[in-house]
Amino acid sequence: QGSPVKGLVASVKGLFSRVRPAAELDPTSCCYGFMRQAWNEPEAHGAWSLHWRGLVWPANLDSYWRQASLCLGERWDSDGSAVFPNQVYLEPLFDPDRPWDDPARLVLWMALVSKASEVRVAAIDLFIEGISDGRGHPQPLAETLIRLSQGKGLKTNRLAEGLAEVARAGELHRWTVARI
Repeated sequence: QGSPVKGLVASVKGLFSRVRPAAELDPTSCCYGFMRQAWNEPEAHGAWSLHWRGLVWPANLDSYWRQASLCLGERWDSDGSAVFPNQVYLEPLFDPDRPWDDPARLVLWMALVSKASEVRVAAIDLFIEGISDGRGHPQPLAETLIRLSQGKGLKTNRLAEGLAEVARAGELHRWTVARI
């Protein structure tokens, strides 16, 4: 029987099956910095690479969200690390003019239930900001959470802790968390 993390990663890969890998969008000059390391491996990504990928095609981040979901899934039950800066994947969502589409919401939920505290704190901050500025509507957030929960390995204790922290931010936040 497979581990819950592998089941989660497999279900996330299925959600992004039609999206090209982010590596196909990287410039060839980036490849030399990692001595031919595979770009689809989480350990091949420094923070600079993730920042760059978020800027390449800012209106179409599907491959970026695909890579983010795979990296977050691989490190689902791991502590934070400077070598694996997964919280950097959330930075495009701090832009108040960027809507939260389904892949972005999936990554946001994965970050909220991550074991890495820096990833979870960034996700809590994003939920608070997104609810305040109207991007965090409860219905699409709930629909994405339901899709994520169909895979194995969702840590409900981390989910409850994260949502409780978001709910403490104010009236609107409590209402939104209750509706989710």
